[in-house]
Formats: sequence, C-alpha cells, structure tokens
Amino acid sequence: MASKSFYHDINLLNAGSIVGARLQNVTNSEMTTLASGLGVNNVGLIVFNTEQSRLFVWTGSVFDQYGLEVAGDVRFQGVINPTNSATITPESGHQYVVDTTGTLDTQSGSISYSPSASVEAGDVVFFTSATTASVVSRDLSTATDSSEGTVELATQAEVDAGTVGTLVVTASTLQGSALKAQVDVNVADISSLQTFTGEGTSLDTTATDLAAAVNELVAKDVTLQGEIDAEETRALAAEALLQSNIDAEATTRATTDNTLLTRIVAEEIRAAAAEGVLQDNIDAEEARALAAEGLLANDITLEAASRTAADAALQTNIDTEAARALAAEGVLQANIDTESAARTAADAALQAEIDAEETRAALAEGVLQGNIDTEEAARIAGDTALQTALDAEEAARIAADSALDVRVTAVEARDEVLTYGATASLTANVALTITHSLGLASKDGFVMNTMHNGQMISLQVVSIDVNSLSVTSSVSLTDVYVTIIGL
Repeated sequence: MASKSFYHDINLLNAGSIVGARLQNVTNSEMTTLASGLGVNNVGLIVFNTEQSRLFVWTGSVFDQYGLEVAGDVRFQGVINPTNSATITPESGHQYVVDTTGTLDTQSGSISYSPSASVEAGDVVFFTSATTASVVSRDLSTATDSSEGTVELATQAEVDAGTVGTLVVTASTLQGSALKAQVDVNVADISSLQTFTGEGTSLDTTATDLAAAVNELVAKDVTLQGEIDAEETRALAAEALLQSNIDAEATTRATTDNTLLTRIVAEEIRAAAAEGVLQDNIDAEEARALAAEGLLANDITLEAASRTAADAALQTNIDTEAARALAAEGVLQANIDTESAARTAADAALQAEIDAEETRAALAEGVLQGNIDTEEAARIAGDTALQTALDAEEAARIAADSALDVRVTAVEARDEVLTYGATASLTANVALTITHSLGLASKDGFVMNTMHNGQMISLQVVSIDVNSLSVTSSVSLTDVYVTIIGL
C-alpha cells in the first residue's frame, strides 16, 4: 500500500473522525530502533508492540507501557532477582516475585528491604514506598533463640531425656515427667525417715553393744548424706534441664512473655538462695555428726536428742521447700494457661483479618477485571473506527491524486502553463521562503508537489505573493524537491 508522509499537524476541527485506523505495529527490536531517533518533541507517540500485544507511549525519553492505573492499587511487575534488582524503578504498590536466591541490590542504600535483602526463589517483594519494601518469605523458618518461627512440641520421652534444646515442653508433659515422679518419690522417702522419739528411749538399731550401735548410726548418717547428695545432684540437673526448656520457650515468646520471664528469673534466684540455705544446713549437720562420733558413750543420749531436733528442723525445711515448689509450679502453670489463651485469641483475630483481606482482594480483582474488559472493548471499537477512517482517507487521497493528475495533464497541454522546480533543505518548524518568480495571475493560483526519498510528502504552505510562497515542516529534511505549476 502506498504511503504519504505529513510533516505538519492535521486539524479535524473537533468534528471529523478517523475510521478503521490501525496504530503503527512494531516488534521489540523495531521499537528500540525507533526510540533511538525520538526526543522530547515526540511526546505522546503511540505504537503497538506485536510481540508483547501491548500499547506503548513515548514519554520523551522512553516508551512506557500503556495500562490502566488505579491509585493505591497493587500492581504486579513481574520477577525480580539479585541480577536485575538495581535496574527496577521502586514505586509504592509495585509487587515482584523472586526467581533466584541471593541478595537484592539496595541501590546504594536508598532502598530498605524488611526484614532482609536476602531472598529465596518464590519470595514476594512488595514496595510500600519508593524507599521501603517488605519481603514475604515463601515458607516459615524454624524458631531459634534469636528469631521467631515454627516450633515442635516435645514428647514425654523427650522431656524425660532432656537432651534436645529445640523442643517445647507443655504443661501435660511437665506434669508427667520423670522430674515430677522423682520429686514425689523423694518426698515420700523424706517423710519416712527414721527419727528418735524422745530422750531416754532405746536406739533404733539391731546392735547388741554400744560400739556397734554407734557404728550403725554412723553408717545411717553416711547413707542419708549420700541420698541427700544424690537428690541434690538430681535436683540441680533437673532444674538445669527445666531452665533450658523454659529459656527455649521464652525465646519464642519474647515479645509477649517478658513478665513471665522476669518471674522465672526471680524464682531461679530464690531457689538458688533456698538451696544454698539447705546446703548450709546439711553441711552444719554433717560437721555436727562427725564431731558427735568422737564423744564418749555417756554423751550418746544427749547427741540423740540433738539429732532429733536437727532432723525435725531438716524435715521442716524440706516440707517448706516442697510446699514452695508446688506453689511455684502452680503459678507457672497459671501463667502458661494465660499465655495459651491469649495466643489462641490472637490467632483467631489474625485469621479474621486474613479472611477479610481475602474477601476485599477478591472484590477488587473483580472490579479490576471489569475495568480491563471495558477498556479492551473500547480499544477494539477505537481500533475499528480508526481503521475505517484511515481507509476512507486513503480512498479520498487516491481520488484526489487522480483528479490532480487530470488537472496537471490539462494544464500542461496549455501554452501559458508556468512551472518551477528546485531542491530545498528544511529546518524543523522554521518557514522557508521560495521565490519562484512565476508572476502568477493570482498568488493562490498554483499547484505544488513535494517529494522526499521517492515519496510524496505534505508540508504547511502559505502563499506570499505572485512570485513567492513559504513552506514549513515539523521535522528537519534535506534534498526535498519542490515543483510549482501555475498560470
């Protein structure tokens, strides 16, 4: 199809229409080549990219993809990875999907990625402003002592073993643990300790002589001390294991359990102090027993009375400690129950917010799809109308060219036809005066034809007088051949 170039504006005076028009079709490479020759004077130029099936508008520096923009909406911009993150233009509402594991470029520190610029394939990057972006991980990480994440509940056997520091102890596993059972057994043992019933009674021994009786009592003291030491070692190990589990749980609940952690630390200090007092009592009793072994037989009755009082004091201390431990466990269990209830309520509220957001997003997507469908229908109708107008313009131009050829032929047959031909160079938007010196009967009585690179072009023409006229082009051109025919 023949083409005609226009180097001036065409004004339809707000009444004309272009029917059947089709925008210039270009490939990716053709659009790149076209962009290299455009500038600020070409702002608004529209092309249709046949490879991407999208409209692009020249902004003065680049071809920008034309699309429906909704203020405040989320716009998916494609993939992002550490190799191209430095070239993107950050804007609030832009969303990307990471396709390669690595670290995103912060553009010399102008962009802050939260919680981190380190990403994995499948992560979502959402820009909340031109300088901040949130990174949503595609999966949940395991909780550690320095970061939140998922946790696994310990089984009863794992609680009893006490060797894994990444599992969480529940109230039921703590209640059924070997630690609780051992405490119960020791309480029973302590309650059944043999004591003297009073001064002057017989010794609780099977010996038949005084020396053997003393030796038997000493052996019982040694056995009792061994049991106390073993219980102390077991209690310290159990308390260390319990503290380790409590510390692991406290780490995962750091944002909400500060009060509970403070109480646990205070309890540890109190328990350590109480154990120190108990150890002091045991050490004092051991020294007293050793000293008593060197006493004469006639002091045994006095020693027995003293031992009875000391045993009673020890039993009182043990009973007091057992009661305190049970009370402390009750407080701890109550705090754990309170935290569990609070966490359940928070999870329910969060789920409600997620459900509401899903509903809003679904409605917004429906509205957006409706707008896209409407825009597509309007674009199809506009394309059809533009193509119809171009076809009509083409037919009119062909008819006008035919009529002009007839007129030129008729004029050339007359002896008084005046002609002028010359080559000219035109500067963009600068009028060029052509002095043809034909002496026309009227300053408007002429026909002019302009050719450039084998194609007829259209210029803005203004007649000055019977011997001159001016032409103006919207772009700079060289080697333009101008033919003027007049009477």
